[in-house]
Amino acid sequence: MLKLARLLLYFFIFLIPFQYKVIYYSTEAYYSGFFNPYLTFFLYLPDIFYILGILFFGISLIFSNRIYNFIPKNKYLFFLITLFLFAIGLSILFSTEKVISLLVLLRFIQFFSVFYLISIGFIKNSTVLRILVIAVSVSAVIGLLQFINHGSIGLNFLGEPLLSVDSNATSTLGFLDEKILRSYGTFPHPNLFAAYLAFCILVSFQYLGRYKFLFILLLSLGLIFTFSRSVLFALFISLIIYFLIEIKSSKLRYFVIFILLFLFSVLLFYEPIRLRFILGDSAGFIERINYMILAKNMIVENPLGVGLGTFTALGQSFLGTKLMPWLFQPVHNLIILVLSETGIFGALTFLLALIYPIFYILKKSRTSKYAYLISLWVFIIIISQFDHYLLTLYQGQALLFLFWAQFNL
Repeated sequence: MLKLARLLLYFFIFLIPFQYKVIYYSTEAYYSGFFNPYLTFFLYLPDIFYILGILFFGISLIFSNRIYNFIPKNKYLFFLITLFLFAIGLSILFSTEKVISLLVLLRFIQFFSVFYLISIGFIKNSTVLRILVIAVSVSAVIGLLQFINHGSIGLNFLGEPLLSVDSNATSTLGFLDEKILRSYGTFPHPNLFAAYLAFCILVSFQYLGRYKFLFILLLSLGLIFTFSRSVLFALFISLIIYFLIEIKSSKLRYFVIFILLFLFSVLLFYEPIRLRFILGDSAGFIERINYMILAKNMIVENPLGVGLGTFTALGQSFLGTKLMPWLFQPVHNLIILVLSETGIFGALTFLLALIYPIFYILKKSRTSKYAYLISLWVFIIIISQFDHYLLTLYQGQALLFLFWAQFNL
């Protein structure tokens, strides 16, 4: 039965990138006539396999004579994340949407349990990461086909979003007086898709063997067509750090391949890249400034937080400028978002949980994982400064706890 539980949990990991879901609970979902996913709690297909896996794991513990060591390997990180979850629980007392805050807390506990099972060795970290690389590679192929097709390719049963270059709800770029699609894969947004692709590129260097080259090539191609500025920047810095530590000709070739692909894409799509990366998006910049002003006002008036998951529910009341309904988003900075929703205690515990891995990395300075761990940490820290999905979206929350799991072995 333990083998079945383990198999179900591995299948849960494989399905995380595929966002097939149904609405379980929604409040103010159609605020001002526009659907707000941040005030909606979804049940995902992977959740079925998670529940079954945990159920069989519990039953096997009751009826099995096998003894497990239930003490996590990194007790300090485990303690800090537990404190963060406790802080989230306290913030529910101040939440105006207590049901949503409670459901988001339960989602965090779900991924925390996966983090814990990796820590005690019930599911192997290396197997989890290899499965994830395979699943994200499938999504990368879907993303490439979307780019070529200028829209969805009809795989909604895998959670592919409905995409069209003619839709205002789809992220696009201008190119030669036409719109080109930013690849989504099976994710709700190109930036989150890009984060998974980049995460798996870093994982591939450490955990893939024989077919490393093919996976890195495929993942890199998928990443380029997301046109995600923050993720490309974060990965570029992380790879420089990785290869400065791992000065080996056999590994440098992968960095060269990534750079060549990047340069080829710049030449091929110079105009949209110039518009997005060099000239920038003035409207998007103004929106992010508004979110920061909103968050500042929210923090000043509610130092103990407003409850996890409620930023968009209260946002308009803390901003003098009227926002259109489709612009309601959480602030694009993870630390500030945590501070806004969970208060000073939540932000402090979260910040400590992000910083503590540095001490773990220092202990691994003479091991083969040193370059991998420090580049991964730098990558997550950078993307956390530019977006909110690690806290607000299902796949993003899963990625956050998989990141923490790398420092709990």
